[in-house]
Amino acid sequence: KRQTLLFSATLPKSTRRLIGDILGKDYEEVNCVDEKDVSSLTNARVEQSYVLLESMDQYVSSLVQIVETEAKSTSDYKIVIFLPTTKLVAFFAEYLESAMKI
Repeated sequence: KRQTLLFSATLPKSTRRLIGDILGKDYEEVNCVDEKDVSSLTNARVEQSYVLLESMDQYVSSLVQIVETEAKSTSDYKIVIFLPTTKLVAFFAEYLESAMKI
C-alpha cells in the first residue's frame, strides 16, 4: 500500500483543503502543537533573535561573530543558520567544524 507523508511547520486552511482533496478522506494528521495552549508553541518556548546587516560586506564576519558569541555564552546551545547558497553552506560547515570545533 502506498504511503504519503507531508511535514510542515504550518498548514493554512487552503493547504489543508488541498491535502484533503489529494489524499482523500482517510488521511491522518499528527499535530505536535496544541494551538489553544500557547505554552506548547515553539516560538513561545525558544529564544529567537535576528540581526540586520547594513551591507553584505559584513555578512561572513558578522555571522562568525554571532556564532562565536552564542557558543561562548552557554554550553547547551543550538543554532540554526539559513544560508542562500550551497557555497556558503559548504564554507560555514567547514569553518564551524574545523576552526570552531562545532
